[in-house]
Amino acid sequence: MENTFHDRTQDPPVEIQPLSGRLQEASQGPIGLADAVSSFELFMNITMLPVAIVDRGDDAVLYINSYAERYFLLSAEEAIGRSARDFWVSPDRRKIYLETLQRDGQVVDFEVELLTGNRMKKHALISAARILYRGREAVYTVLADITERKRIEKALQESEARYQGMYRMMKLMANTVPDLIWAKDLEDRYLFANKAICKKLLMCQQCESPIGKNDQFFTNRERALGHQHTFGEICINSDAMVKASCEPGRFFEDGLVR
Repeated sequence: MENTFHDRTQDPPVEIQPLSGRLQEASQGPIGLADAVSSFELFMNITMLPVAIVDRGDDAVLYINSYAERYFLLSAEEAIGRSARDFWVSPDRRKIYLETLQRDGQVVDFEVELLTGNRMKKHALISAARILYRGREAVYTVLADITERKRIEKALQESEARYQGMYRMMKLMANTVPDLIWAKDLEDRYLFANKAICKKLLMCQQCESPIGKNDQFFTNRERALGHQHTFGEICINSDAMVKASCEPGRFFEDGLVR
């Protein structure tokens, strides 16, 4: 089977026939002029996303649907005739968008930051294609509002930054004391270990992290190296007791270490 490649950049723009011609035909038929206008507006407005048509020559807004009115917080009468550039926050992003549209004939899910009629910033994914509208070269644009998603992402990033900052501070504090401080998961694997326990009990190698390992790993390694390691063997299993009781406790443990 022969494979062929179709270059979309050579396609002519999609043509939307002039509305006036359709209205003239409709006015001669049974539905009448007013019904034809209503049908056209209904067709565009039932698209449950903001839709805009922009002139490719002077960037003038030619049409927006009711969802675009709500998104940009202005009426169609206020929007039509204004330059689409007025609604973009970043001229550089718009330049990339237009270059992509010119090169590929369409744009899909292009992330941008836009301005509403009262200059409030919103985030959107833009998909667009070149068309002919009322005999003019234009761009048919559909927006997906991702403002809330971006707000949540920013909040999560800020929360993660606060958590990391608190973790670094607690780790610094734990590493400055001589006491052995650690935390384990329910499978007895280390989640945290300060410098004192790494150096005095686990005998970690330089730059080695005990995270994800258990006590038996370090015990076996010490014995394989010929060292006598009996810490924790002749006393109670404090980890098991705390997990069973779900209560804090104080325990005495001893044994031989290197």
